[in-house]
Amino acid sequence: MSLYIELQDTYRTPGYLGWQQEYWLSHCGDFCAIKSYVGWEDIKNIEDELSVDIQRICNNFQITEEIFKSSLSNGGDHQGYLFQCIKCGKHRLHSDLS
Repeated sequence: MSLYIELQDTYRTPGYLGWQQEYWLSHCGDFCAIKSYVGWEDIKNIEDELSVDIQRICNNFQITEEIFKSSLSNGGDHQGYLFQCIKCGKHRLHSDLS
């Protein structure tokens, strides 16, 4: 194995498994890194930063923010996926349902 391949693999962000088709978020013209699986309790402190993504998710699922917050659960039927921009550090959020 060449040194290039070893270094390239060292700096790759890992994949993630979703309930539905995995969806990779982007920011600053590049794909974000997956940070962790999350529920509402894990991300409520960055709600303002994630407000655009929360609105998008609520619109896609046709739910209110209250339902979103009460149903988003790490390991539950409504799973959150926290991403982070590799250029500016902004967090992004995606979620799906079982």
